[in-house]
Amino acid sequence: MRLYSLKKCLRIRRVLVFVVIFVLVTTGIKMKDFLKMNNNDYDNDNSGMIIKKYELYKYVGKTFTVGLFLKNQSPGNTTYCNFRLGDSVTFNYTDNDVSYSPELGEKGPYRILYSVVKGFQYNNTETNSVTYVTHITLEFLFHIVEIAKRWSGPISVACFLPGTDTILALKVLEKMCFCVKEMENVDIHFIYPKDHPPKLMSLKNYSFWLDMEEYNIYTPWKMIETNSVQKTSDNNNNNNNTYINDNKTNIKTTTTTSATTNTYEGTCYVPEKILKNSYKSKKNLVYPINVARNVARYGSRSKFILVSDIELLPSDNLVNEFLNMIKRLNEKNKHLGEHYFTKKKHVYVLPVFEVSETEPDVPRTKSQLLDLYEKERAVYFHRYICTHCQRFPGIQRWLQRKVHPRIKTGTIQPLLVVKREFPYHRWEPIYIGTNNEPLYSELLTWEGQQDKMTQMHEMCLLEYRFVILNGAFLVHTPGIKRRHIVKKNTKLLLKKGNLNSIVITNHSSSKVTTDINSAQKNAHMKRNSYLYQIITQDVMGRYKFNPRCRIH
Repeated sequence: MRLYSLKKCLRIRRVLVFVVIFVLVTTGIKMKDFLKMNNNDYDNDNSGMIIKKYELYKYVGKTFTVGLFLKNQSPGNTTYCNFRLGDSVTFNYTDNDVSYSPELGEKGPYRILYSVVKGFQYNNTETNSVTYVTHITLEFLFHIVEIAKRWSGPISVACFLPGTDTILALKVLEKMCFCVKEMENVDIHFIYPKDHPPKLMSLKNYSFWLDMEEYNIYTPWKMIETNSVQKTSDNNNNNNNTYINDNKTNIKTTTTTSATTNTYEGTCYVPEKILKNSYKSKKNLVYPINVARNVARYGSRSKFILVSDIELLPSDNLVNEFLNMIKRLNEKNKHLGEHYFTKKKHVYVLPVFEVSETEPDVPRTKSQLLDLYEKERAVYFHRYICTHCQRFPGIQRWLQRKVHPRIKTGTIQPLLVVKREFPYHRWEPIYIGTNNEPLYSELLTWEGQQDKMTQMHEMCLLEYRFVILNGAFLVHTPGIKRRHIVKKNTKLLLKKGNLNSIVITNHSSSKVTTDINSAQKNAHMKRNSYLYQIITQDVMGRYKFNPRCRIH
């Protein structure tokens, strides 16, 4: 018995000694690193604080802010856009201007106004180009200028603007069109629920106009007091498809009463708080993200399209390099048939990354991105929120394949070709394709999540090939999302009973599903999950069964 107790004491003693040694070694290493601090890695501020250089941006406020470059600009003398249905004061439309959504059509709850604001050069862009196809709500209007500054092709944007959001958006867009030349390549379409048509602002909304005048957004040409712009009728006998086809070629390019000379003062920048005072948030309206995606697709006119989220910024020279790559592939593989790589169910995947919120700008080249990745200042998109969503096949090969700094052309190359099958059946790639790909299901909303999964499943059954591109990528506007932060924010919002705030806060990071479910089984998610089952069952009934195309 005594021998047993002695052995037990010795074991405990060994454990304690090990713990003490471990603590001493760890502390010693940290002290050594501290004493060997390199002046290149650390800076002293005026108060004597020692901070790491990569934290300095956060400390002095040099973080990336969407549209902030406009703060030092003043509006020009002329606009770069045509306001087809009038400006924020003269805006008006008729039944002939109204279309239905691409998938649900007349039975759907949403109505479309195509090409409300169109850049003067949009129709002059080459059809053999790549259109950046995206969608927004009022809060994300200024993301358009960030895309326009980086994208060398046409841009098609679907804006969800119910009620008075329409007029506020028009006012801000007027200013953007006087300030940013690249707006000449943008085509903007409006979406609204048929029960919440566009409304003009009233004199009674005094606080709103005070805010607008404070930031030189509103120019009081005249004040209009009315409840709605135009009473729309659902008895629209025009053929929706005909209207859309006309839109793609030369939709109503008649001049409007919109001002073409600058009447603005001050800077081009609009504070974020102005755009967050939205009709959508006040009315707790859901965001029909797939209606918006489909509308923006239908509004494009180029051969290729990139359906993306507005917060995803492209790498440099992506359009030209991609078109050059397609040309090379077709020339080298003529034996496969003409346009094999564009007509035979091929789409081209752009890897997506996110960078630290303290980065003053997003990387534009792969070399810049890899440099941040090695410093753990960049990760693949949603790494800490949804590991399978954007972790693409061959990611390690992509990261190891560096681009030679002297190479100026041909930087975009196919890395590998895969199918979206098990174990990548939950992968949600963002890709360059054409308008031949299946539409997004308009029954699914952003709030319910899984909004792209039905299209992905259908493309799996259609045996699409996903070509992962090396040398091209997208980067989310700075800020790495982490699970514990999302949980904290989600629980707080749920406690306050304000689920709509989640939509505004996390607009493009659609993978907060697990976190919201863990806090509460949200009605939107239940609805999307139910519809997802119905839609996928219908899709599977139309195609040959493939056991590797899983839905869970």
